[in-house]
Amino acid sequence: MNRTFSTFMKTACKRLQEVAKIDTIKALDQISIWFEEAAHDGEAMLKAIETGWGKEYPIGYISKVISNVSHRLVTSER
Repeated sequence: MNRTFSTFMKTACKRLQEVAKIDTIKALDQISIWFEEAAHDGEAMLKAIETGWGKEYPIGYISKVISNVSHRLVTSER
């Protein structure tokens, strides 16, 4: 499990760095925040990161996508 999570974090970090052109520390910090917001749904988070390609402000855009995903999860649980 820990090994899988480590691999996931490396993948997410690398993709975010490519999409948003940010350094490793900023990418890891942002991914940690998003992972919590996405209710630990790594697949949804990676999909959200992929939607940021070509956006003028990818971090803000990805944050909005993740926020929408987490809102849908909370709504569907009710």
